[in-house]
Amino acid sequence: MVKDSHRPRNDDMVLGGQNPPPTQGVVLGGIAGLRMRLTSPVVDQRLTAITEATAYGDAGLNLVLQAFLQDESPRVRQAAYLLLWDNTQPWVKQAIQHYVPANRVAWWRLNETEGDIAADTVGGNNGTIKGATPVTIVPGRMAGLGGAGHPDEVNPDSYRFVEFVLPQGLGSALQFDGDDYVEIPHGSALNFGVGDFSIGVGVKTRSRGLEVILDKRVETSGSVQGYFLHLHQGRLGLQLADGIESAWTNYDSQCLIADDRWHYLVVTVDRDATDGGRWYVDGIELRNRFNPKGRQGSLNNFKPLRLGRRSDHPGAPGFFQGRMSDVQLFNRSLAAPEIQAVYQRVGVKGTRSGFIHK
Repeated sequence: MVKDSHRPRNDDMVLGGQNPPPTQGVVLGGIAGLRMRLTSPVVDQRLTAITEATAYGDAGLNLVLQAFLQDESPRVRQAAYLLLWDNTQPWVKQAIQHYVPANRVAWWRLNETEGDIAADTVGGNNGTIKGATPVTIVPGRMAGLGGAGHPDEVNPDSYRFVEFVLPQGLGSALQFDGDDYVEIPHGSALNFGVGDFSIGVGVKTRSRGLEVILDKRVETSGSVQGYFLHLHQGRLGLQLADGIESAWTNYDSQCLIADDRWHYLVVTVDRDATDGGRWYVDGIELRNRFNPKGRQGSLNNFKPLRLGRRSDHPGAPGFFQGRMSDVQLFNRSLAAPEIQAVYQRVGVKGTRSGFIHK
């Protein structure tokens, strides 16, 4: 606990913005000042206030937590989460455990048990299942991690996805047999234009060919334009194409994913940063960031988004072989703590990834 947390400090704000304060002025210092600033209609002032609140011990921490839970601005809630996420106090951990990063524009859980509709539970961009079949990931929650028979064991058949897919511990995914896919009609929310974005998806495969995870591109019917997440020789990759001279850039994570285990994959793209491309496997950032600045043009196109098949290449569809679950799109680049928040809701706590660098 920080002593004298209610006492004004040298850099605290002064009512009326005058420095030095007028004779009859009131100094807005300490917790009282922070509380008042957190009621400001100006978002930037509230952002500054929660940052300064971390210097006021548990009293300030409470203010940050209130901003996380109650502030109407996604920017303020996101900033508060980033300040709280590595705090080890149980009451803080409990309060933030259900955090969902802002700007999620689509989420296909792929947990349908019947019918041919793949529901987007966020944006309403429902897709049509073309042959992929539902499978059970976890037949039941037993003792231990991931349905293992002993607390120190991990069941390899339920390596990931216990609590998130269905809270009861029953999980479903779609099985793609090499000629199946899901087609989501074009929608404006599925285009990222010249902006940043993040993609998350759970996969389990052993195939080492060209495996399309998701694709939204013009490819053979015009100048190549869009985005394309895939596995090539078992390694995770991303293609960006901005329609300029029909050129594109492929980015290789150098990470072997095709090990017949469940992995949750996230790629984030900050298109203005030289290290703005980042890969995460099972919540852990890989070593090799990439530079997406060579593709500054728009990724927009009118093609459908397809899971498990190319959008616009009938002669070489690149069918995915394996299982897929929980496809999520965000129209901004997520920060590392937010990746942890996403993964903690799809991964089995206490397990470690089996991914291999090549």
